[in-house]
Amino acid sequence: MPSAFEHGPSLTVPASNTTAKAAVIWSAASNLGESTIILDSGGNGRIGIAGDLDVITITSGTVTVAGIVAATTLTGAGSGITALNGTQVTSGTLPAARIGDDSIVEAKLDVSNGPTDGYFLQAQSGEGGGLTWAAAGGGGLVFIDTAVASASSTLEVTLTGSYETYLITGSDLKPGNDVVELRGNFGASGSWTTSGYLNAFHRVRSDAVHDMATSLTSAIQMGSTTGSATGEGAGFAIWFTRPIGTADVYPSVQGNMLAVNHSTIIEAGHISSFVSSDIDIARFKIAFSAGTIASGRLTVWGLVHA
Repeated sequence: MPSAFEHGPSLTVPASNTTAKAAVIWSAASNLGESTIILDSGGNGRIGIAGDLDVITITSGTVTVAGIVAATTLTGAGSGITALNGTQVTSGTLPAARIGDDSIVEAKLDVSNGPTDGYFLQAQSGEGGGLTWAAAGGGGLVFIDTAVASASSTLEVTLTGSYETYLITGSDLKPGNDVVELRGNFGASGSWTTSGYLNAFHRVRSDAVHDMATSLTSAIQMGSTTGSATGEGAGFAIWFTRPIGTADVYPSVQGNMLAVNHSTIIEAGHISSFVSSDIDIARFKIAFSAGTIASGRLTVWGLVHA
C-alpha cells in the first residue's frame, strides 16, 4: 500500500511548519477541487473548500459556518445557542413547559372574527383557523354584572346587552338596621326612576299571616320586614322583561323573595311590579327602606333565547 503522501488525492505542505502561518493544501482527485487549511500565528484556523477560505472559520474555540450545516444528528444541551432566528425553525414540537404563563393571547389565535362580550370560542371547520367567536347556542344565561355589599347604601348592577329578559338575584342580604323593607329601582345611565311603579306584592308568613301590599309607587316592593340579627336577612330572584324596540309593553318584574324578620318569622312573597311608562333602562339597584346593606350580593344575567 502506498504511503499517505503517495496516493491521490495528494497532500501538500507548502510552508516549513503547520503550527504558525502555514497552509496545508489537500488536492483531491476526480474534480473534487482543492481544500486549504490555514493556521495563523494565534493557532486559529480557516478551512476553505475549492478556494473559498471563509466557509468555516475557527477562532478562539468558536466555529463559524458561513453556509448551511447539514447533519443527521446534533448533540448537546443547546443552552449556549443564542441569536437564533425563529423564522428559520420550520419543524419540531414546542414543549408546553417552554410556553410562558399568560403568554398566549387572542392576537396570537387565528379566529375568524372579533370578540363580543359574553361570546364563546367555537369550533368552525369552514374558517381558516377553525375558530370563531359565537353566542351560546340553544338559549341560556349570560353573566353581565355583580356587586357585593359592605355597609353599602345601595347595590347596583348594569343591564348591558340587547336582551329582552334579565334574571336578577339578591343573595344573603343582611340589613344594617332592624325591621326594614327591601326595594328596587330601575334607572337610565344618569338618573333613577323613582315614581310610576305599580306593585302587587303578596306576602305569606310562617305564622299564617298573609296580605297584599299595593301602595308603594316610588320603587319595586321586594319584601316586607327583614331583621338584622344573626340568621336573619333576605334573598330574591326576579325576572325583568322589556321587549326590545317596542313601547307597547312597558317594563315589568316578577319573581319571589324569602326573608327572616325581626321576630324570626319566615316571610315568603311573590313580587309583581310594573313601570307605568316607557323609560330608558340601563341599570338596577336595591336598597333597604332605612340604613345600609351590611352584606350580600346582587347579580344579573341576560337570557339568550336561541
